[in-house]
Amino acid sequence: MREWKIRDKRKIGFILFSAMLVGFILLLGPLDVFSHGFYCDTVEYNQICEEDFLKEIDLSIQDFEIEFSPLKNHFLGFAVNFLNVKEESTGTVDLEVCDESGKVLEEITVDVNRLSDKGWYRVYVNRKLKKNNVYKLRISAKHCKVAPHLQTVTKDYLGEENVSGNLLIGYAYAQSTFSLPEKVFIGGFLFAFWLLICLSVIEKDTLRKKCKYGAIFTFMTTVLSWNYLYNSMDNQNTNFAGFQIVSETLVSGVMEAEHNQIALSPYGLGRYINTVGIKSNYTSTFVSDENWEEGYSDKEPKVLISNNIYTKRVAVPGNYIKFSNNEQKKITAVEVSGDFLVVSLKSQRELRSSKYGSLEDITFLNKNKEAYPRGELEIYYSQFGLQGKVFRHLTRYMNYENAILNLNLICSIATAVVFVLLVFLLYYKYNFLFASCFYVTFWLSPWIVNFARNLYWVEFTWFLPVVIGLFCSLKIKNRRHRIFSYILAFIAILGKCLCGYEYISVIMMGMISFLVVDLFNAFIEKNKTKQILLFRTIFIMGMVAIVGFVVAILIHGTLRGNGDIIQGIKSIIEWDAFKRTGGADLNNFDEILWPSFNASIWEVYSKYFHFPTEVLTGISGNLFPMLCVIPLGIFGFNYKKRKLKWELPIMYAVFFLTSVSWFVLAKSHSYIHLHMNYVLWYFGFVQLCIYVICRQVVDVLKKEKVTHG
Repeated sequence: MREWKIRDKRKIGFILFSAMLVGFILLLGPLDVFSHGFYCDTVEYNQICEEDFLKEIDLSIQDFEIEFSPLKNHFLGFAVNFLNVKEESTGTVDLEVCDESGKVLEEITVDVNRLSDKGWYRVYVNRKLKKNNVYKLRISAKHCKVAPHLQTVTKDYLGEENVSGNLLIGYAYAQSTFSLPEKVFIGGFLFAFWLLICLSVIEKDTLRKKCKYGAIFTFMTTVLSWNYLYNSMDNQNTNFAGFQIVSETLVSGVMEAEHNQIALSPYGLGRYINTVGIKSNYTSTFVSDENWEEGYSDKEPKVLISNNIYTKRVAVPGNYIKFSNNEQKKITAVEVSGDFLVVSLKSQRELRSSKYGSLEDITFLNKNKEAYPRGELEIYYSQFGLQGKVFRHLTRYMNYENAILNLNLICSIATAVVFVLLVFLLYYKYNFLFASCFYVTFWLSPWIVNFARNLYWVEFTWFLPVVIGLFCSLKIKNRRHRIFSYILAFIAILGKCLCGYEYISVIMMGMISFLVVDLFNAFIEKNKTKQILLFRTIFIMGMVAIVGFVVAILIHGTLRGNGDIIQGIKSIIEWDAFKRTGGADLNNFDEILWPSFNASIWEVYSKYFHFPTEVLTGISGNLFPMLCVIPLGIFGFNYKKRKLKWELPIMYAVFFLTSVSWFVLAKSHSYIHLHMNYVLWYFGFVQLCIYVICRQVVDVLKKEKVTHG
């Protein structure tokens, strides 16, 4: 009876805890109640053109009313600009916020002596106003000897919240305390904790086991994902913020092109070009110095834009520029100034960004005032670009401003899931220490971390075939599982190749690496049945991978040859394969690439033996040669002591050959891309070296414990 009462109490406590957890997640996510700050965009007086000032409103003569509609959640209030405020002023300014019917929702009273002339006064609204609803703001002055004035301006300086009235005013919002990724990660940790709590009320062993492993899987995935998105474990990894943005912008380029309604090609990647330049990063801006402000001249009606193939075509005399405020200015002259075009416009005075908006938002019109596209997409022909197609499609269902961050989050989680799957399988096949060495390496390697969130590299596609190969080695005796593994291997290799051919030799060898290790073990064990099964499985798996690669080449070749597959494949081999592998006719390539073609394989390999970064957080790159050599010493020592387990030297050789295969087969690519290809050491080789050392230390400690026990 007592046990039943305890169980009932546990169940009630679990239900209450679950309800509280669900409530917190609702507050954190859909309701988004956690916010902070008072953020308001306002325009300074010196940024407003004189002709755009309208009349002043004397509050001693009349009250003033505007209508507005909040565009976002967490509306906090206003920033109101007051004029004619004297030091000796007395009295109050009353602000009434009303609903559309005129019902007063809140009254705010401000002492005039708290105002400053031509200054912004921040007004806090305590009443929660709903997004997209229309409200009224009525401003009046009371008991003032000298009443403040309000300034009205043209619509160019009004926020999108403005419904009626031309008051110079800003609208303030709080920002969400937690970004979407942070909410996802917090939710992940809470879900893992909830699964652990479930163990207290679940009695069935099978269900308890599922909850336990589910909690561990979720926690491990969330930890990796967090680090992949924010690099929270390594402040020495200074390359993280801008790592391979030049590649990622090939993906964001097609997203931006579609957003701006520019026609796309069958390829999935491209470099977006517009007035700011050729988009190879996320930080390009217009010139601001003593003569220019955000690309607008301080003295003349001129703008300064990038000199590129797009702007040369559309920025010509006689055409027009349509600004974000819908005003149109005729182009009178265009002058080349190095990397820029100085575009002169027909106007009585200089233009300002505060009125005309960003030059990235302008639209060029021809002489008949027909609009040109807002940019141009330079197609990336070296691959099919599957990742660009997928991410471009996902962007349609997201807030465009946050799309890159959200997609980075998806990539981070996908990479983490693949790694945790790999770690779980290693735990089942080998042991806890071996799996832990892989997990810690995936967590703390600066190279793994830097690639993980990148939209171009989609790192999870590299290691998914490895997971499939490891799964096959675990289920080698089951025919259905083998066939299932072959199908998955084909899909994984096809998908990887459609996202790019980089590192494909390493990925294919990584896929069969554990099977190869098992094959050598079978030879050592002299198990002929196992030898035949493993050899046949490796052969089929390898052939399936090659078929996946060939299918990807055929799909890509069809596009490359404009329907002529043979011509397309020939082009891929001549301009892409030879460029990466060497053996090309130097006359066909730029001189800057010649050293990569002429370099020896040994020269390339030697470069990758010297790490420019930490191997793992806290482990200097200078120790990498030692990390490679120490396991060999341990193997020799254990061989001499007749304690050597041949599986580890075999793994060492297999993982080493897997990692260096790209250095050999893609010699030219590896010679040039020293800023990237160190990541290939993490296809099992670094992990194995760490494991061998840790395993030896553990064995020595166990022996000492037995000796002195």
